[in-house]
Amino acid sequence: MPVMNKIKEAIDAGKIGKVCEVQANFSAAIKKPNPKGRLYNPALGGGNLLDMGCYPICFAQLFMSVTNLKIKSDVQMGSTGVDIASQILLENDKQQFARLSSSFRDLMPKIGVITGEKGYIIVDHFSCSDHATTLFKW
Repeated sequence: MPVMNKIKEAIDAGKIGKVCEVQANFSAAIKKPNPKGRLYNPALGGGNLLDMGCYPICFAQLFMSVTNLKIKSDVQMGSTGVDIASQILLENDKQQFARLSSSFRDLMPKIGVITGEKGYIIVDHFSCSDHATTLFKW
């Protein structure tokens, strides 16, 4: 995705300073869950983390070091035995953090934010975005 390449270039050039935190949300509020369908059926590999949670995780991985990670997570399980919502907190040995959310239950904005010491970058619909909003301290 060209916008991600541009964001990486801006970060590598020090535009926002050292990356301190990455935030990302990805969701779709599914009002009528189908227990036999792919998303809610454990026998078919159903679950929110596998289907939607991978997007915020990959976004964070693009902009922060993933070595020596401490991982904290919380999950909400649905009636079919698959996870329907998750919260993930990552911290690495470079004092970078990530706060990541995904859900079948809630409707959240699909926004990614990379925060640095001198500014931040906001990416609307980060999984398929063609633009980003930036704020740098000069």
